[in-house]
Amino acid sequence: MVGTATLNFVNSVTLSATKSVIDEQTTATVANTTGSVTQVAVSLTASCTSACTTTKAAPWTGAALLSKGQSKTGTVSYSETLAKGAQDATRLRYNAFITVPNAIPAQPTAAWDGVTDIRCDNAVSAYAGCVYPGARPDLQLSAGTYKAAAITYLWAQLYLPDGWGSGTPLRRLASDSAANANRARTCEDGTFVKLPDPPVADDSCDEFPFAKSYEGGTAGALCADIAPILEDGQWVVYEANAAKPVNYTEKCVRGHVTLADNEAAGGELGRFTQAVRLLDLDKYTVTIVA
Repeated sequence: MVGTATLNFVNSVTLSATKSVIDEQTTATVANTTGSVTQVAVSLTASCTSACTTTKAAPWTGAALLSKGQSKTGTVSYSETLAKGAQDATRLRYNAFITVPNAIPAQPTAAWDGVTDIRCDNAVSAYAGCVYPGARPDLQLSAGTYKAAAITYLWAQLYLPDGWGSGTPLRRLASDSAANANRARTCEDGTFVKLPDPPVADDSCDEFPFAKSYEGGTAGALCADIAPILEDGQWVVYEANAAKPVNYTEKCVRGHVTLADNEAAGGELGRFTQAVRLLDLDKYTVTIVA
């Protein structure tokens, strides 16, 4: 036996939410050698599955001659061309050719796949893009920015049994017509009574779970009605309808929220949906921060 060489390969993948291209940095490192093996020649080619195309397959030209402790780094790239509304799952693949100079290689090749699929789509926003579908996105909403809207969602997470967006993730509802129907069932069933100014200026119904989620759409009569009011720099949550007391078993909440804050929070949900490329039924969480 001539000896052995142990190599480590590290791949760092960069995805874009606004382009269906995948860029990757690959590093090969000789971690250890034994016997008379002091150097190895390493070449690598990359490919991808499904509708993906490899646009730059080799991270470096030819074979890199490496000794123990030495590394070689280069880049590869891929792209997908997707019709409007289409999506595709791809997995990256690698083939390495490793030889010892002036020796006959017994096992010169190694092949492996990336550890997870990458999803590219042209169904969210005006641009195609790619994400890791296994990474669950988190919508962070600032109470300082979204005010009573954010406090409404936090109250529901803390005091209602399902913990929507916290203990139980929400699922994106892509259909606008279905979302409008959800909103109508929750906020326009005739049981939401607007409050005067004060305590709430330009009062509006802010529902949670969101109408644009599969968890939304509970009949408004079954929701808890609350009014988060800022008093001396602190948020105080009041029952909004004395004839309909909160029993803390409700499946939804209707917050009495100024229309501007209601619309601002909804706009942030829309931007978040595009930024993380949520498709229909994709799960996400909601976190309220200061």
